[in-house]
Order: sequence, then C-alpha cells, then structure tokens
Amino acid sequence: MTLLSKISRLFDNHSETADHHDDQRLRTHYYRTTKDKLYKECLQMIEREADMRVVAESHERGEISVQLTGKKNGLLIITIIMVRAFHTAVDFSLSLEKGMNFNYCEKQIEAFYQKLDHVFPVSE
Repeated sequence: MTLLSKISRLFDNHSETADHHDDQRLRTHYYRTTKDKLYKECLQMIEREADMRVVAESHERGEISVQLTGKKNGLLIITIIMVRAFHTAVDFSLSLEKGMNFNYCEKQIEAFYQKLDHVFPVSE
C-alpha cells in the first residue's frame, strides 16, 4: 500500500472489505459454519451494541443494514455468503454520514471481525 493511499484513506468516509484488499485488516474473512448461524450471530452482536440498530435485513440475500448512531453516524452493510458447505464469507461496507474517517471505519470493521473470530473457527 502506498503512502498516498494510506493518507487518502484517512480522509475518506467509506471503507469496505474485499477478497484481495490492499489492507490486510480489510480482507474478507471466511468461517467454518453455516450462513444461518453466522447471520444469527451478526444480528445478536448488533442487538448488544447500544449505538447500532438494524434498519433492514434480507435473510435470503444474506444482507443486514445497520444504522450507527454513536460517536459517528453512518450505515453499515453486512453481507454473508455461503461459498460452499461450512465455508461462509462475511463482508462489511461502512459509510459515514459526514466528517473524516481517521481509520474509524477500519477499526469498526476490525472489531466486528475480532468478535466473529472468537465465536466461529476461521476457514482458510
């Protein structure tokens, strides 16, 4: 990752994960579980957070839309896809309403992944 891309990320108000992301922290995580169990756990994680609220969900598409109302307001989209049996991917897309990122989005996404890593075994 170049210095320019690191600096531009500080001022961007959007971050998302991908399979081949430049930033190791923002690469898609895969878990050895079913889509249903992972979907349910993501919903429970959101319910435990005081500054998060589910605004829309589509179980068949594996998408959860979450409104953030804490320190920074924004929209988090969680996408859960079962690639094959017991190999399920989770991706995040976080956009802030206003202001600068200053790695806030990356830290939020990383915190979600860490919580999921403690619940489900990571699949390679």
